[in-house]
Formats: sequence, C-alpha cells, structure tokens
Amino acid sequence: MQQQGGQGSGRTPIFDDRDLLTMKEALARNLREVRIAQGLRQDRLAAMIGVQRQEISQAERGAPDITVDFLIKALLAAGLTPADVARMILEGE
Repeated sequence: MQQQGGQGSGRTPIFDDRDLLTMKEALARNLREVRIAQGLRQDRLAAMIGVQRQEISQAERGAPDITVDFLIKALLAAGLTPADVARMILEGE
C-alpha cells in the first residue's frame, strides 16, 4: 500500500480511497472488541485519550467523521502495540 511518487509526480498511486476505507473499517471494527477484552468501559477509554465517551461510541460504530489517527490512538490506549495495529491494517481483520 505504498504510494509511488508524490503529489504531482505523474505516478499512479498503488492504493486508492477504497483501500484507505478498508483500513479504517478494520480499525473501527476491532476497537470495541479490544476495549471489552481489556475490561475498559467507553468512558474510561475516552478519559485515557482526552475525549468524550460519545466519540468512542461513534468510532466503534464506524462513524465517517472519525479519523484513522483517532482510531490508532484509541487502540494503543486500549493496550495494543503499534505492531498489533499494523497487523490489523495489513490483514484487514
């Protein structure tokens, strides 16, 4: 999923928006499972990353305005390692 060349380089990216959406969906899908497995309530996880509980709920439901950065931050706070998160993205789990 690497992009060849920068913007305006004339090269075609080897991924598209569907790939990015698939990665985001994989992260969102796993957030609830990971949170529950770690024994965390939504309000506790929200407090850990400095957001409102509703944002965690929206993220777990795959709301379109939740960013990949937010999902990664929440997953890391819930106890995953960066390698775990990368694996989720690569495998689309």
